[in-house]
Amino acid sequence: MERIISFISTLVSLIADSLALIFSFIILFLLILRTIQAKLNRIPNVIDVPLILSINILCIMIGKILIQTSHITYPSMKTYLQNRTSIKNDFSCHVRAYLLWCFIGILYWNYALLTFFRFARIIYSQHKYLHRLSYYLYVFVPLIVLIILLLILPVFLISSGIQITPTQPYCDVVFKPVGYIVYIGVIVFVIPYGMICMFYFCIARFLRRTTTMPLNQERNRRDYRVIKRIVLNVIILGIVSTPGVILIILYNIDNRFEDFTYSITWPMSSIAALIFTIIFPFITTKLCCLVKRNEVIPVVENLQ
Repeated sequence: MERIISFISTLVSLIADSLALIFSFIILFLLILRTIQAKLNRIPNVIDVPLILSINILCIMIGKILIQTSHITYPSMKTYLQNRTSIKNDFSCHVRAYLLWCFIGILYWNYALLTFFRFARIIYSQHKYLHRLSYYLYVFVPLIVLIILLLILPVFLISSGIQITPTQPYCDVVFKPVGYIVYIGVIVFVIPYGMICMFYFCIARFLRRTTTMPLNQERNRRDYRVIKRIVLNVIILGIVSTPGVILIILYNIDNRFEDFTYSITWPMSSIAALIFTIIFPFITTKLCCLVKRNEVIPVVENLQ
């Protein structure tokens, strides 16, 4: 029964990753195509910080999916089909696991960076240096990569931090003892999730405070869109983190959950990636306009 569940979960992961990869490439292609068309037509206000950060997030998502598929999904499916479970506990296996978690961390920190830009543009509208594309492209994005690589590196260097999973044919951060995965979880999920919630809470509070003054209908619609994005962010991040956290806790309490924990955790990540990829263009107004329209038109985000 456990083998059947593992096979089904791996198949679900393969399908979800494949669809997420296809959608990511389609969205990325459309964004690049629309941007090139806009430059040829000399349309202003198309290439800006949200667009570049969004393209960067899509590229990171594609990298994350490719590494997860090659390191986890494909070996698992191959094992079930060939009925073999042996795998070499070599250096390359550990490197792939390290890079996978780095890509996940970089993905969520860059998503928090996109949130920070909106926060700075609304709350600190007079601080123009926080709105410059060069700051984000050449300072913040490389800095995030460096921070994540360095923060996750200790788990990679510690011999017992990344090991072959007991029931699956790939290397991963060990779930038991729980210290390693808690450390990774705080870096990859908790910190960016906390920053996103803090930024959006400040934005929502700022907009709510300004409602004491007469506002036009557009301001009310902007307020509603911000709140909706908060809900979408919470749902997406919750899908990624909550099932894995529950299973890891159960596994550390009772070893009977070992097979189920390793079989379900990564497929849930694949499903979350698919949902994230589908919803992502609709979270950002400019992306939605660029992807939907057949002709490129100037799009100005009015402090959304």
